[in-house]
Formats: sequence, C-alpha cells, structure tokens
Amino acid sequence: MNRYDFDKGLADVERLEVLIASPLLHVLGRDLPAYGTSTKPSAAEPAALLVVGAATLICGSDRAADRELKAHWPRLHAAFVAAGYRVPAAPLRSQHFRDYRDGFLGGALPDSWKQTARTMFVELALSLGLFPENDEPWIRPHLDGIVTADGTWIAAATDVRDMTTSRSRTGTPRVAVDADRKSGDRTGGETERPVKGTGVKGIAKSKRKQRGWGYMFCITSVRGGAPRLRVVLDVAHAPNSAELDVVIPTVRRLREYLGDRFRCLVYDGAMAGVHHRKIRRLGVLSVNKPKGLRNPKLWSRYRGERVGVGAKVLEVANDCEHRHLLTVTDGLFWELTETVVGGYVRHRVPEVTDIRRFEVGPTSDDGFRWEMDVTVRCERGDHIITFDPNATIKCATGAALRKSAHGPLTYNAELTLSQQLRMLQPNEDNFAPVFGRRNDSETGNKNLKMDYDLGDRARSYTVERVDTDLWIYSLLTNALAWAEHGGRH
Repeated sequence: MNRYDFDKGLADVERLEVLIASPLLHVLGRDLPAYGTSTKPSAAEPAALLVVGAATLICGSDRAADRELKAHWPRLHAAFVAAGYRVPAAPLRSQHFRDYRDGFLGGALPDSWKQTARTMFVELALSLGLFPENDEPWIRPHLDGIVTADGTWIAAATDVRDMTTSRSRTGTPRVAVDADRKSGDRTGGETERPVKGTGVKGIAKSKRKQRGWGYMFCITSVRGGAPRLRVVLDVAHAPNSAELDVVIPTVRRLREYLGDRFRCLVYDGAMAGVHHRKIRRLGVLSVNKPKGLRNPKLWSRYRGERVGVGAKVLEVANDCEHRHLLTVTDGLFWELTETVVGGYVRHRVPEVTDIRRFEVGPTSDDGFRWEMDVTVRCERGDHIITFDPNATIKCATGAALRKSAHGPLTYNAELTLSQQLRMLQPNEDNFAPVFGRRNDSETGNKNLKMDYDLGDRARSYTVERVDTDLWIYSLLTNALAWAEHGGRH
C-alpha cells in the first residue's frame, strides 16, 4: 500500500481500493450470509456489496456513489478481481447494496458478524503495536493502551414521527418511529418570550435547529502516537442517550480479551460516579474531567477562594499538633488554611503520590478495589493519607467548620469520592497527555460526519440501517490504518 500518499490524503476511489485489498474485508466478508440462489445468483459477493456501502458513505449520497462507481469501475473491477472477489462486468450500484442490506439482512448486520469484527479489530490494534504489555505505575498510564469513547448524535433522516404529520402525497411517507428525543433539545418553532428591546412578551421564533429526533451512538477506539494510527474497537447504539450503559459492556469485553494490556479508559463528563465505580471494579483506571472544570489548566483559580458553608470538609492526621483540613473541588483535594480575619480558604493541592489496585477475591472475576495515597505537607513531617476513591465517607460541612472554631468537627454530611474526586487529578503533569487522548474520539466523530460525508443528519432510515453505516465506516477506517501502518510492526 506504499503507492498511496496518506499524508496528502486519499481520493474516494483510492479508499475503496484500500478496503478491497484489506484482509479485514476478506475475513469479515466470509462471515456474511450468502445472497442469491443457484438459479438466480447475486450480482456480487457480500464483501463486494460492503464496498458499495462504503462508497455510499464517502461519496455523500447514493446518487453520488453511483456516479463514482460508474466512472471508476474499470479500476475497481480490476481491484476486485485481484483480491479474488466475484463481481459483474457492469458497474455495481447503490441499489445492489440496499437490496442486500434491507431485503436480505433486514437492515442490520448479524450479531455474529459484529462479534467477529470486534475480535478482528482488537487483533488489528495488537498487530499495530497498540495495547503493549507494560508495568507502568497506575498513576502514569501507557499512552498507546488508552481506550477512549465518545457519543455522537446523528439526527434522524426525517422529522416525521407518525403518519398524521406527514405531507407525503403517496400515502407511504418515511417515518422515523425508532428515533429518540435528544436530551435537553428544543425543536424550534414559536415560543412566547420578551421581544428584544421592548420588555413586552410576544411571539418569537426559536433559532435552534430542528434536530430534536435522532440516534446516539458510542464509538470506542484506541490510537497510537503516529498520525492516523487509530483503530475503532466497537460501535454501539445508546437508546435515550444512555452512553455509559453501552460503553461499560464494551469495557468488560476488552478486559476479558486483553487483560492488563487494557488499563485505562478516558471519557467525557457523561461518566458519573456510578460509572467510575463500575469501570474501576473491572480493573480499569477511569479518567475524565470534572464537569465544573471546563479547562483543566484553570484548576489553580480556586487557590485563595473562601470555603463556603456547603463545602465538604475532612480533618486528617488527627494525631498531629497541627490541624490539617481538606476539601474536594472539581476533582481535586485542597488543603485549607485559616485567614487572619477568620474563615478558611483553599491554600494548596496535596500531591497524589501513588495509585494501587487490588483483587477483591482470589480471581479477577470478583472485581477490584483501589487505593490512592495523598501527601499532606506539614512542618513536623509530611503525612500520607490513603483513600478509597470509590468510597462514600462521613465529612463535615463548611457551616460546621465555622461553628467549630478550633474544636472537633461535627461530621453531619457525606462525601461521595467516586463522584467528586478524580484519581488522576487535573493538576498532574500527565493529566493533559492522558485526557488528551479523548480528543481523538472527538476528531473521529467529526471525521465521520465531515470527511466521510455522513453530515449532521442520517442518510438511512431506522436505527438498524444507521448502525450498519457506522460499522462499515469502522471497517473502512481500520482498513486504512492497516494499509498505512501495518507493514511497520
């Protein structure tokens, strides 16, 4: 594949040639059910029809795909024949793919095919040097073994939800009966609110795009340090935008297959405390940015900020003659100090010096527990305090701290560390490169919609067909990664 210049980008026909020659297509094509009969054979093998499906994605529409297939058919035909696929002399068309997908597969790729694809994608990642065996400390995960995932919203191909709202003149409208309402979305239209400049309520039109119905899909991937070295590991539909409900089963499958080669998952703010606990129990370090800390580089803005009455406060190292108070703000422990005018402010962030993982039972099936060591500085010698990051612990409030003067604190509140605290904290030097791996998921989703021309709205009706589109996108993405980087490992 060295005849392609990946740095300058590939033409659509070159991408299709890469897919045709890919060993991924060769194996996964055989896992698809045969199409046609002995008396009426199919126009082409199922693997060739997947290539046509890929053309409909990267060309932007079925009509554009038909034009490209027709224009480049001699070249593509030669590629098919060289790869050992049976195709007709006349150009294949997008209708051939749709007939196979909708009429024969029922819109969805078989579950057995998806399972084979997941296994092959993981094996591809291993062959490209990803998920290396390593004994790096948990506080510094190996960058080539970090799995990232992100949800991407794809608006339904139609806003019509039932027959009564359709303006179809044929009586057979396209209806998106299986689409979900986008969380927190307004569909636009007329609303009653104050008219700008008058203070009087009137009718104004919402400027929000009417993209209220659609599908949330989560794409899980891993990437290396080289440009475009990214392997898609899984695609999953998340009904009602419950992203982690489909990502956690993927994490479990990867752990069962890879063991400790897979040690870290990076996600966005959708990963809450309950998800952190589930992922950590599987033996994986979970990393994300606290919701209140939009830019991790701004963590220091809390230094010198007064502790409010609702803050959660802990007193640690009680046997020390000095008083040591901690609070948690946006994923970070903060040491508190008393001001000369009374009250307490956030003073400095104690260092997390170690993260440890332990098996709960004799086997990894029993799950894992975690500990983290926090060093609290003191004139009499630093104190190392050990916390369970999954625990919910008793604590005091800022109001109780004010009332206590210098006496003992009244622990009348609870602090859920899995929700409030991050094991890999935003002030650490290695947080940026680790969390930065998640940007690849954002880039992949943008690439899916722009470079692969899927756009903001699905081009296929029903969630099964959109799912099929995304699996073909994953197959093509991984074929390109293998073509560019496969010979280097």
